[in-house]
Formats: sequence, structure tokens, C-alpha cells
Amino acid sequence: MASRCNVPGVGRLAPAWLILAGLMALVLLASPAALAQAAPPAALADWVKQVKAHFTAHVRFPPGGTAGDVRLLFVVASAGQLDGGVVIESSGSKLLDDEARAIARRAAPYPVPPPGAGKVSFTILVRFKPGPPPATGGKPAQGRRP
Repeated sequence: MASRCNVPGVGRLAPAWLILAGLMALVLLASPAALAQAAPPAALADWVKQVKAHFTAHVRFPPGGTAGDVRLLFVVASAGQLDGGVVIESSGSKLLDDEARAIARRAAPYPVPPPGAGKVSFTILVRFKPGPPPATGGKPAQGRRP
């Protein structure tokens, strides 16, 4: 069995065992301390939910805006600080794109990630819809990610 490989000098196709051996070497080179510090999957999943809810709580429809969707990528660092954000799919409206970036800044600082998580990137689709202000009672408001 052969798999595609783009390593110079190896050629277009490399045997699957060669690729598997390379992956095993990468795993073995990781220090045991780094592996032990990795965040448990359940803790990481809970934290991801917290970050998304925290982000969503800061969404608001910009005055003068029209409906539209913005896909935003942002990075949360180990202490919960925002470490950058960029629009990766524009709504076609500078106002909405700017507001999506502003949401990421407004929401900072984020909940602190579990130990060993390091920097984590998020890609969120922000749906902007004009409408009445959000109702109280814990329900998602207009403009928030479903």
C-alpha cells in the first residue's frame, strides 16, 4: 500500500510503513512531561464550551448594519488573553467584519484554559441579524452563534 508523500527526495509516493514509522518517531520524541501535562479531553471540551458561551455573550448587532455572516478565527493563550483574531470569511460588509473582530477583543479575557492546553484557536461563525434587543432569561439573542 502506498500513500502520497510530499517530502523532497522521497518522491511522490512513499510506502505506508515509512509514513507510519515517521509518525511513531514523532510520538516517541515527545517528552513524557509534555504528554502528562496535556489537558484531559473532558476538561478541554468543557473549556471550549465556556469560551464559546463567553464569546456569544458579547455579540451585539452594530447600528447601521445589515444581516450577514462572518467567520472569525481567534486564538486564546494560556492565561485566557486574546492572542489575535482575523476574519477568514467576510460578510461583504466592513462594518460586520470589524464588529466580529471587536467582539473577540471585547470578550477578552477569556476563561483560562486547563493546564497543558497552551494556545487554542477557535473558528466561529458569527450570524448578525437585525432585531430587538436580546430578551433576558438565558436564551440566545439575535446575532449570536446558534
